[in-house]
Amino acid sequence: MYRTFAVLFLVICIFSGMALSQKSSRRIALTGNSTVPSSEILKNLGKKCPGVTLTINPANSDYTLEANTENNRYNQPLRYEFTLFDRNGNSIFSTKTRHLSNAVKDVCMAINGAGKVK
Repeated sequence: MYRTFAVLFLVICIFSGMALSQKSSRRIALTGNSTVPSSEILKNLGKKCPGVTLTINPANSDYTLEANTENNRYNQPLRYEFTLFDRNGNSIFSTKTRHLSNAVKDVCMAINGAGKVK
């Protein structure tokens, strides 16, 4: 009897642990107008927002991101301008920062519900 309860408890613990570890990841597709390389965005997403990933298929994305830079006369980025769109194409968040990592962090906060619509 004790052994049956122990096995049942172990099975419940295993399945509940598996359910908790499976976070729903969010997918972002970049627009064709984006000028920031996807590799740079992906590198910062891994650091700032591990539950979010990039996809090249907009049909499979939860969000669309337009990521552009405002460059100086030497073609070096001065500011990063990001606009986030929902599945219906409505803009839901926008940010303009000097550092790419801050723009990615802001988008991550918006996706996770901590950001404010600007």
